[in-house]
Amino acid sequence: MTGRPMKKDDQQRYLIIHGHFYQPPRENPWTERIDRQESAAPYHDWNVRIAAECYLPNARSRRLDGYGRILTLVNNYEHISFNFGPTLLDWIEKHHSELHHQIQNAAEFGIQVGEVKVDVGKIVQRSRKVAKRLNAG
Repeated sequence: MTGRPMKKDDQQRYLIIHGHFYQPPRENPWTERIDRQESAAPYHDWNVRIAAECYLPNARSRRLDGYGRILTLVNNYEHISFNFGPTLLDWIEKHHSELHHQIQNAAEFGIQVGEVKVDVGKIVQRSRKVAKRLNAG
């Protein structure tokens, strides 16, 4: 897992951040679309709102200098332990393919450095099986 050493009394301490990202299925079972959710205004629904306010900004977080100027954009998912729920990851894949790609890259980066990350392929595969089961019933 990613951790940065912090010195205190000649002991190294680490801070580990884990993100658990989950959204319940929101599709109307009759239309298979997400209805407008007034409580998510000004966005159409909560998936869109949370993507805009959380998931997307974390994929391209601004690293600033001392004057508030952007030095670079950072994919925060590369620096944390995380997992995504299957319904959310499936929604992201359909509606924000670039974000899905950044999450996959972060997961692969984590595996390369020996960190525990999410297996994106298995989650997408499983979410599709669950969706088929739910739609069949």
